[in-house]
Amino acid sequence: MRWREQGKASDPSGYIDRTGRIVIKCDGDDANIRMTAQRCQGKFADGFVMAEVEIFRCADEPGNPKQYPCKGQWINRIGFYDKTGRLAIPGPYWSAGAVSRFVDGLAGVQVFGTNQKGFIDTSGRWLINPQFDQVTSFSEGLAAVRTGPAGWGFINKRGDFVIPAQFVSVNSAGFSGGLAAVSVDGKQHGYIDRSGRFVIQPRFKDAGPFSEGLALVCCDEDRLRYIDIKGNWAFDLKLSGTVWTDSFIDGVALAELERGQLVYIDRTGRIIARRDDSK
Repeated sequence: MRWREQGKASDPSGYIDRTGRIVIKCDGDDANIRMTAQRCQGKFADGFVMAEVEIFRCADEPGNPKQYPCKGQWINRIGFYDKTGRLAIPGPYWSAGAVSRFVDGLAGVQVFGTNQKGFIDTSGRWLINPQFDQVTSFSEGLAAVRTGPAGWGFINKRGDFVIPAQFVSVNSAGFSGGLAAVSVDGKQHGYIDRSGRFVIQPRFKDAGPFSEGLALVCCDEDRLRYIDIKGNWAFDLKLSGTVWTDSFIDGVALAELERGQLVYIDRTGRIIARRDDSK
Protein backbone atom coordinates (compact mmCIF):
# COMPACT_ATOMS: atom_id res chain seq x y z
CA MET A 1 0.00 0.00 0.00
CA ARG A 2 1.23 3.53 -0.81
CA TRP A 3 1.43 6.39 1.66
CA ARG A 4 2.26 10.07 1.37
CA GLU A 5 3.04 12.44 4.23
CA GLN A 6 1.20 15.71 3.63
CA GLY A 7 2.21 19.16 4.78
CA LYS A 8 5.94 18.65 4.32
CA ALA A 9 8.04 20.56 1.81
CA SER A 10 9.12 17.40 0.02
CA ASP A 11 5.95 15.38 0.65
CA PRO A 12 7.81 12.09 1.27
CA SER A 13 6.01 8.96 0.19
CA GLY A 14 6.51 5.22 0.24
CA TYR A 15 4.96 1.78 0.68
CA ILE A 16 3.77 0.09 3.86
CA ASP A 17 2.99 -3.55 4.63
CA ARG A 18 -0.16 -4.94 6.28
CA THR A 19 1.14 -4.04 9.74
CA GLY A 20 1.70 -0.40 8.77
CA ARG A 21 5.48 -0.79 8.77
CA ILE A 22 7.26 1.36 6.17
CA VAL A 23 8.89 -1.05 3.72
CA ILE A 24 10.06 1.39 1.02
CA LYS A 25 10.76 5.10 1.30
CA CYS A 26 10.59 6.70 -2.11
CA ASP A 27 13.15 9.37 -1.40
CA GLY A 28 16.24 8.26 -3.31
CA ASP A 29 18.22 10.66 -5.48
CA ASP A 30 19.39 8.04 -7.95
CA ALA A 31 16.47 6.48 -9.81
CA ASN A 32 18.62 3.46 -10.70
CA ILE A 33 19.01 2.62 -7.00
CA ARG A 34 15.87 3.79 -5.24
CA MET A 35 12.46 5.02 -6.31
CA THR A 36 12.02 8.76 -5.95
CA ALA A 37 8.81 10.28 -4.60
CA GLN A 38 7.73 11.18 -8.13
CA ARG A 39 8.02 7.53 -9.14
CA CYS A 40 6.24 6.17 -6.07
CA GLN A 41 2.83 6.06 -7.73
CA GLY A 42 2.11 2.55 -9.00
CA LYS A 43 0.50 -0.51 -7.47
CA PHE A 44 2.42 -3.72 -6.85
CA ALA A 45 1.36 -6.84 -8.76
CA ASP A 46 3.04 -10.22 -8.42
CA GLY A 47 5.72 -8.58 -6.29
CA PHE A 48 6.68 -5.83 -8.77
CA VAL A 49 5.69 -2.29 -9.60
CA MET A 50 6.46 -0.57 -12.89
CA ALA A 51 7.85 2.94 -12.69
CA GLU A 52 9.86 5.44 -14.67
CA VAL A 53 13.59 4.82 -14.37
CA GLU A 54 14.73 7.75 -16.49
CA ILE A 55 12.43 10.61 -17.40
CA PHE A 56 14.81 13.23 -18.75
CA ARG A 57 18.29 13.15 -20.26
CA CYS A 58 20.62 16.07 -20.89
CA ALA A 59 21.59 16.22 -24.54
CA ASP A 60 25.17 17.19 -23.73
CA GLU A 61 25.62 14.33 -21.27
CA PRO A 62 24.43 11.15 -23.05
CA GLY A 63 23.79 8.23 -20.75
CA ASN A 64 23.73 10.35 -17.61
CA PRO A 65 20.19 10.58 -16.15
CA LYS A 66 19.66 14.12 -14.94
CA GLN A 67 16.73 16.26 -14.05
CA TYR A 68 15.82 19.77 -15.25
CA PRO A 69 17.26 22.36 -15.70
CA CYS A 70 19.37 21.49 -18.70
CA LYS A 71 18.94 21.31 -22.44
CA GLY A 72 17.85 17.82 -23.32
CA GLN A 73 15.04 15.45 -24.21
CA TRP A 74 12.33 13.35 -22.62
CA ILE A 75 13.20 9.67 -22.33
CA ASN A 76 10.34 8.00 -20.40
CA ARG A 77 12.23 4.75 -19.82
CA ILE A 78 10.37 2.17 -17.71
CA GLY A 79 11.54 -0.63 -15.42
CA PHE A 80 10.20 -2.85 -12.62
CA TYR A 81 11.03 -2.43 -8.92
CA ASP A 82 10.71 -5.19 -6.35
CA LYS A 83 9.36 -4.94 -2.81
CA THR A 84 12.71 -3.75 -1.44
CA GLY A 85 12.72 -0.77 -3.79
CA ARG A 86 15.47 -2.30 -5.93
CA LEU A 87 15.34 -1.87 -9.71
CA ALA A 88 15.03 -5.60 -10.33
CA ILE A 89 14.14 -5.53 -14.04
CA PRO A 90 15.78 -2.48 -15.64
CA GLY A 91 14.61 -3.15 -19.19
CA PRO A 92 14.74 -0.65 -20.69
CA TYR A 93 11.10 -0.55 -21.73
CA TRP A 94 9.29 2.33 -23.31
CA SER A 95 6.34 4.35 -22.02
CA ALA A 96 4.14 3.45 -19.06
CA GLY A 97 1.14 3.30 -21.38
CA ALA A 98 2.73 0.42 -23.28
CA VAL A 99 3.72 -1.60 -20.20
CA SER A 100 1.32 -3.88 -18.35
CA ARG A 101 1.51 -5.16 -14.80
CA PHE A 102 2.68 -8.66 -13.93
CA VAL A 103 -0.10 -11.25 -13.83
CA ASP A 104 0.74 -14.91 -13.18
CA GLY A 105 4.41 -14.11 -13.77
CA LEU A 106 4.01 -12.36 -17.13
CA ALA A 107 4.02 -8.67 -18.08
CA GLY A 108 3.53 -7.08 -21.48
CA VAL A 109 6.27 -4.58 -22.37
CA GLN A 110 7.41 -2.48 -25.31
CA VAL A 111 11.03 -2.64 -26.43
CA PHE A 112 12.72 0.71 -25.87
CA GLY A 113 13.18 2.51 -29.17
CA THR A 114 10.72 0.33 -31.12
CA ASN A 115 6.98 -0.15 -31.51
CA GLN A 116 7.07 -3.89 -30.86
CA LYS A 117 5.63 -5.45 -27.72
CA GLY A 118 5.88 -8.88 -26.13
CA PHE A 119 5.83 -10.53 -22.70
CA ILE A 120 8.57 -11.05 -20.12
CA ASP A 121 8.77 -13.19 -16.99
CA THR A 122 9.80 -11.94 -13.54
CA SER A 123 13.49 -12.35 -14.39
CA GLY A 124 13.14 -10.01 -17.38
CA ARG A 125 13.50 -12.87 -19.90
CA TRP A 126 11.31 -12.81 -23.00
CA LEU A 127 8.72 -15.58 -22.90
CA ILE A 128 6.71 -14.28 -25.85
CA ASN A 129 8.97 -12.37 -28.24
CA PRO A 130 8.12 -8.78 -29.26
CA GLN A 131 5.83 -9.02 -32.26
CA PHE A 132 2.61 -7.17 -31.40
CA ASP A 133 1.44 -3.59 -31.93
CA GLN A 134 -0.53 -3.52 -28.66
CA VAL A 135 -0.92 -5.85 -25.68
CA THR A 136 -2.89 -6.05 -22.44
CA SER A 137 -2.21 -7.92 -19.21
CA PHE A 138 -3.10 -11.59 -18.98
CA SER A 139 -6.37 -12.39 -17.28
CA GLU A 140 -7.73 -15.87 -16.72
CA GLY A 141 -4.87 -17.28 -18.79
CA LEU A 142 -5.41 -15.14 -21.91
CA ALA A 143 -4.16 -11.75 -23.09
CA ALA A 144 -5.60 -9.47 -25.77
CA VAL A 145 -3.09 -8.45 -28.44
CA ARG A 146 -3.28 -6.47 -31.66
CA THR A 147 -1.10 -6.87 -34.71
CA GLY A 148 -1.56 -5.40 -38.17
CA PRO A 149 -4.91 -4.66 -39.81
CA ALA A 150 -6.56 -7.87 -38.53
CA GLY A 151 -7.35 -6.22 -35.19
CA TRP A 152 -7.43 -7.67 -31.69
CA GLY A 153 -7.33 -11.32 -30.71
CA PHE A 154 -6.43 -13.38 -27.62
CA ILE A 155 -3.30 -15.46 -27.03
CA ASN A 156 -2.36 -18.03 -24.41
CA LYS A 157 0.86 -18.04 -22.37
CA ARG A 158 2.73 -19.78 -25.18
CA GLY A 159 1.93 -16.90 -27.51
CA ASP A 160 -0.52 -18.94 -29.60
CA PHE A 161 -3.77 -17.34 -30.78
CA VAL A 162 -6.72 -19.14 -29.20
CA ILE A 163 -9.19 -16.50 -30.41
CA PRO A 164 -8.19 -15.15 -33.84
CA ALA A 165 -7.54 -11.45 -34.35
CA GLN A 166 -10.89 -10.06 -35.52
CA PHE A 167 -12.05 -7.34 -33.11
CA VAL A 168 -11.85 -3.58 -33.59
CA SER A 169 -11.59 -3.05 -29.84
CA VAL A 170 -11.43 -5.02 -26.59
CA ASN A 171 -11.79 -3.96 -22.98
CA SER A 172 -8.29 -3.75 -21.48
CA ALA A 173 -9.39 -5.77 -18.44
CA GLY A 174 -9.65 -8.82 -20.68
CA PHE A 175 -11.48 -11.89 -19.38
CA SER A 176 -13.29 -11.74 -16.07
CA GLY A 177 -15.85 -14.27 -14.97
CA GLY A 178 -15.14 -16.18 -18.19
CA LEU A 179 -16.29 -13.30 -20.41
CA ALA A 180 -14.53 -10.45 -22.24
CA ALA A 181 -16.04 -7.26 -23.66
CA VAL A 182 -15.23 -6.75 -27.36
CA SER A 183 -16.50 -4.96 -30.45
CA VAL A 184 -16.35 -6.05 -34.09
CA ASP A 185 -17.25 -2.64 -35.51
CA GLY A 186 -16.15 -0.18 -32.82
CA LYS A 187 -19.76 0.91 -32.24
CA GLN A 188 -21.60 -1.97 -30.60
CA HIS A 189 -20.02 -3.98 -27.77
CA GLY A 190 -20.87 -7.40 -26.43
CA TYR A 191 -19.26 -10.28 -24.52
CA ILE A 192 -17.49 -13.39 -25.80
CA ASP A 193 -16.53 -16.58 -23.99
CA ARG A 194 -13.12 -18.28 -24.18
CA SER A 195 -14.02 -19.90 -27.48
CA GLY A 196 -14.60 -16.48 -29.06
CA ARG A 197 -18.37 -16.99 -29.30
CA PHE A 198 -20.66 -14.10 -28.41
CA VAL A 199 -22.74 -15.07 -25.38
CA ILE A 200 -24.07 -11.53 -24.89
CA GLN A 201 -24.70 -10.03 -28.31
CA PRO A 202 -23.20 -6.62 -29.20
CA ARG A 203 -25.77 -4.00 -28.31
CA PHE A 204 -23.98 -1.57 -25.99
CA LYS A 205 -22.15 1.66 -26.78
CA ASP A 206 -19.53 0.62 -24.24
CA ALA A 207 -19.06 -2.32 -21.91
CA GLY A 208 -16.93 -2.87 -18.83
CA PRO A 209 -15.50 -6.03 -17.25
CA PHE A 210 -17.48 -8.35 -15.02
CA SER A 211 -16.84 -8.23 -11.29
CA GLU A 212 -18.67 -10.48 -8.87
CA GLY A 213 -21.16 -11.37 -11.59
CA LEU A 214 -22.02 -7.81 -12.68
CA ALA A 215 -20.76 -5.52 -15.45
CA LEU A 216 -21.38 -1.84 -16.15
CA VAL A 217 -22.61 -1.02 -19.67
CA CYS A 218 -23.65 2.09 -21.56
CA CYS A 219 -26.23 3.20 -22.40
CA ASP A 220 -29.96 2.78 -21.87
CA GLU A 221 -31.73 6.09 -22.35
CA ASP A 222 -28.39 7.80 -21.63
CA ARG A 223 -28.03 5.90 -18.35
CA LEU A 224 -25.30 3.53 -17.25
CA ARG A 225 -26.71 0.20 -16.19
CA TYR A 226 -25.49 -3.09 -14.77
CA ILE A 227 -26.05 -6.47 -16.41
CA ASP A 228 -25.59 -10.00 -15.13
CA ILE A 229 -23.65 -12.75 -16.91
CA LYS A 230 -26.73 -13.61 -18.99
CA GLY A 231 -27.05 -10.05 -20.26
CA ASN A 232 -30.12 -9.23 -18.21
CA TRP A 233 -30.50 -5.84 -16.53
CA ALA A 234 -29.45 -6.11 -12.88
CA PHE A 235 -30.17 -2.54 -11.80
CA ASP A 236 -29.49 0.97 -13.03
CA LEU A 237 -28.07 4.17 -11.62
CA LYS A 238 -29.14 7.60 -12.79
CA LEU A 239 -25.58 8.80 -13.34
CA SER A 240 -24.41 11.95 -15.08
CA GLY A 241 -22.68 11.71 -18.45
CA THR A 242 -19.15 12.08 -17.06
CA VAL A 243 -19.29 9.72 -14.09
CA TRP A 244 -17.47 6.52 -13.33
CA THR A 245 -17.81 3.54 -11.04
CA ASP A 246 -15.35 1.04 -9.60
CA SER A 247 -15.71 -2.70 -9.80
CA PHE A 248 -17.53 -4.54 -7.04
CA ILE A 249 -15.32 -5.79 -4.21
CA ASP A 250 -16.96 -7.78 -1.43
CA GLY A 251 -20.35 -6.66 -2.71
CA VAL A 252 -19.61 -2.93 -2.63
CA ALA A 253 -18.65 -0.45 -5.38
CA LEU A 254 -17.76 3.23 -5.37
CA ALA A 255 -19.79 5.35 -7.81
CA GLU A 256 -20.03 9.00 -8.76
CA LEU A 257 -23.56 10.37 -8.98
CA GLU A 258 -24.85 13.62 -10.40
CA ARG A 259 -23.13 16.81 -9.26
CA GLY A 260 -19.98 14.87 -8.43
CA GLN A 261 -21.26 13.15 -5.31
CA LEU A 262 -19.41 9.95 -4.40
CA VAL A 263 -21.35 7.08 -2.87
CA TYR A 264 -20.96 3.40 -2.09
CA ILE A 265 -23.56 1.05 -3.55
CA ASP A 266 -24.42 -2.59 -2.98
CA ARG A 267 -25.26 -5.21 -5.62
CA THR A 268 -28.86 -4.05 -5.85
CA GLY A 269 -27.84 -0.46 -6.60
CA ARG A 270 -28.85 0.75 -3.15
CA ILE A 271 -26.73 3.55 -1.71
CA ILE A 272 -25.29 2.27 1.57
CA ALA A 273 -22.89 5.15 2.35
CA ARG A 274 -21.84 8.54 1.09
CA ARG A 275 -18.24 9.67 0.89
CA ASP A 276 -17.34 13.16 2.05
CA ASP A 277 -14.03 14.40 0.56
CA SER A 278 -14.42 17.92 1.93
CA LYS A 279 -12.43 17.24 5.10
